[in-house]
Amino acid sequence: MNYSTPYVFPALNGNLPNIGDTFLRRVTEEVHRKVQAPIPMTILTAIHAASAGFQHRVKVELHHGKVVPIGTYGINVANSGERKTAVDNVLTKSLREKDKQERKLNSKRQERYELEVEAFKTKRRMVKKEITKSKNFDPGELVDELSKLEELKPEKPKLAKLVYEDTTIEALLMGMSSAHNSAYLGSSEGGTVFQSGIMSATPVLNAIYSGDSQTVDRKTAESIYLDDARLTIHVMTQPSTLNTLRSKQKVDMKGNGFLARCLVCVSQSLCGYRFSYHAVNGDEDNYVDEFNSKIAYSLSQCNSGQDTILRLSESARVAIAQISDNIERQQQPGGRYENDTDHASKLIENVHRVAAILHCLNSDVSGQIELEEVLQAVEIVSFFSDHYMSLFSESYLLAARAEQLYEWINNNYIFQGVRYLRCNWVMKRGPDCIRKGKPLYQALEFLEEQQRLKVFNHKRYSVIDLFPAYGYDDQQFNNDLSWQTNRPSNR
Repeated sequence: MNYSTPYVFPALNGNLPNIGDTFLRRVTEEVHRKVQAPIPMTILTAIHAASAGFQHRVKVELHHGKVVPIGTYGINVANSGERKTAVDNVLTKSLREKDKQERKLNSKRQERYELEVEAFKTKRRMVKKEITKSKNFDPGELVDELSKLEELKPEKPKLAKLVYEDTTIEALLMGMSSAHNSAYLGSSEGGTVFQSGIMSATPVLNAIYSGDSQTVDRKTAESIYLDDARLTIHVMTQPSTLNTLRSKQKVDMKGNGFLARCLVCVSQSLCGYRFSYHAVNGDEDNYVDEFNSKIAYSLSQCNSGQDTILRLSESARVAIAQISDNIERQQQPGGRYENDTDHASKLIENVHRVAAILHCLNSDVSGQIELEEVLQAVEIVSFFSDHYMSLFSESYLLAARAEQLYEWINNNYIFQGVRYLRCNWVMKRGPDCIRKGKPLYQALEFLEEQQRLKVFNHKRYSVIDLFPAYGYDDQQFNNDLSWQTNRPSNR
């Protein structure tokens, strides 16, 4: 891969992230050929599957010295029929098999625990009966014997769970604190996760992302304390589900920084182009099997000792420092991230995390993160940052609404020689995105700043002049506004 210096962000060299001839690329291309799903969706799913597979063993040191988990959060947006479930099943196979194994072991542990509890209760009854039937019954002796016996009371088994879908924050924290502190919260049906109780606790998820300790105090049950947690979140959802969530959510996921932590992918549809001769169903490639084997092996090392902390090589550290400064400058007035500083503040950390994941796939957990892996991570995070901006950036959304409005005006009125339009007329008949006062006037202000139109007041209503460079034309004004009434019109 050829890169120019100084290193900048975003680094967008084409329609897809330029990740070279890497193991990740070979895996995602194999899935794309066999499943015929969009490549961006496949890349993001693979990253999160690997994140969940390695996060319990690995942390990454940021370029300024702080050590953080490698777990990533992400939202994969695609319409129904884009084979989200098929991609998820292929790439999270090892995670779900491990979870299935844990559930079987949990069942056996629970059965044995219940038998041990029953035996303990029987023993306690026998001790009480033996002491109380004595003629010289001494309550103190009974207390002493029961206290000794209590030390032999069976401990409730720690029931391990790796994969969560429809859950609450209490259930997630309890599961992570009871057995091992690593979990994967994900589903190919995003409504399952988004409609669960856990989405009301995004501030807690934010803290887990950073590796902070968490305590949940409960009145009627044991309090939960979670330290050094590792969490990967990957939600695959349809645009309609995401829009419903954003309109009805009680917790501001953008305002509190949850969405800023997410890698976001909006895949273009392949429906109508997935012909049978494009599919490759042979066994000539086995990269996906190797991918799942790597994750399965990593998951088998759950209790293998201390974490491995991955550090940057010197060249990688220099590059990432330049990129960090470049992102910081773009948060200044007029910069790309002027209105999206929350998102910008998490970009460089996501670059570290993705670079660490790429390194784990390339070299397991040994060695340093090299420059090439950092630059590949920059490509990936840049690509998905662009998708985030298209969905959640107010600046991008405003520009998109303004362009959609102007295209509608151009096609329906400018081509017909119309110069003046009442704003109320546009609001009632224009694109759905501007059929409320605030979005309409924001879009008009955006277009007015570009001198593409002008808004002025006439009597009790506002009027749009589509040719602001020309002088006012009273005759055309009266002609244009004569048919802009509430009565049906061919226009």
